[in-house]
Amino acid sequence: MENREFAIMSPVTYVGRTNSYRNARYLYAFAIDLDGVSIHEVRALLRGMTTGVYPVANIIVNSGHGVHVYYLLESPVGMYETRLNALNKMKAGLTRIVWLVSKLDTPQVQSVVQGFRLPGTKTKFGKPIRAFWNRTAPLHTLEELNSFLGIYRLSDEEIGQFKERHPHNPARVTLAEAKKRWPEWYASRVIGRNRVGKKWNINRGLYDWWLGKLREGSEVTVHHRYWCVLTLVVYAVKCGIPREEVLADALALVPAFDRKTETVDNPFSEDDVRDAMRAYDEQYCKWPLRVIETTTGIRIERNKRNGREQSLHLKIARASRDIQSVAKGKEKWTDGAGRKSVEAKVREWQEQHPGCKNKSLCARETGLTRPTVHRWWDESKAVSSDDEE
Repeated sequence: MENREFAIMSPVTYVGRTNSYRNARYLYAFAIDLDGVSIHEVRALLRGMTTGVYPVANIIVNSGHGVHVYYLLESPVGMYETRLNALNKMKAGLTRIVWLVSKLDTPQVQSVVQGFRLPGTKTKFGKPIRAFWNRTAPLHTLEELNSFLGIYRLSDEEIGQFKERHPHNPARVTLAEAKKRWPEWYASRVIGRNRVGKKWNINRGLYDWWLGKLREGSEVTVHHRYWCVLTLVVYAVKCGIPREEVLADALALVPAFDRKTETVDNPFSEDDVRDAMRAYDEQYCKWPLRVIETTTGIRIERNKRNGREQSLHLKIARASRDIQSVAKGKEKWTDGAGRKSVEAKVREWQEQHPGCKNKSLCARETGLTRPTVHRWWDESKAVSSDDEE
């Protein structure tokens, strides 16, 4: 990785190749992004560590604009679903107390799976990222870190759930065995190195809406500018926007974003845009809403009901749906959709392949899942010619 232009990693191990919450297995450290600091603020941070105000960091990384503070855990913590809220809450508390030395008013709270640039690779300015390791700093426990949080401290019940032991014992399949059992998956994922899952085809209105927010700019803050552009690039991938168009749109934002600069050492430039464009080349399309809100600092409304109660809102929505169905000549809104159309696909394929019993082949050629094909499979149409005789 040394001297590589761009490489990030979170202090988390994953099951599989996708770094999602669902695949997260163990948390090895809390990594905190601290912005708005100069040498004076860093000295104040170190002074606080030596006087017991803050826990002593094991690693501090010079990221270019600020520092990354790492607290390594004595024992990795299993990231079961029931623990995620408590782990994120603890990181939020650590972030807020560490940010007390920052010149900025609003801490940048991020999730425990947030990745940061690796030491040895390069900053946005093209200089190597340096890391400083405190050899004498002890490894930390959750209980000890929690004792520093003050008003942000986790409750005894929240801390207690980390003492439970649940063995993690997934079914093991070797890569050699996987190659035999799932040759198409092996060719796509291992040899072709394709990303996981399918991309939804989303109307470009989502992209235009986000671009309009960035052009208006009132919600964009100085330390979230890069993430706002990165989200624009992700939405471009989701909506199928050509690379040239999103690059031109993002570059047009640079002057307005740069005018938000508060210190001379933190400008916003075309290099930031080109760095964010890597997400387009890597075809990033899975960007959870909670991550977008955390990294961009922009709240996104969900389930907009115009102030109505949910029950009333659903009645209005269903009535509108039924009226539109009648206008389209349908007796009911389910006509021509849903399970009936899926069943029709399976029946049509069987009629085109009389006597064929291969449900996997049917699934591949129709684009359906094998369980769906199995559900709607008509055995009478899969009888071989010998059985008929």
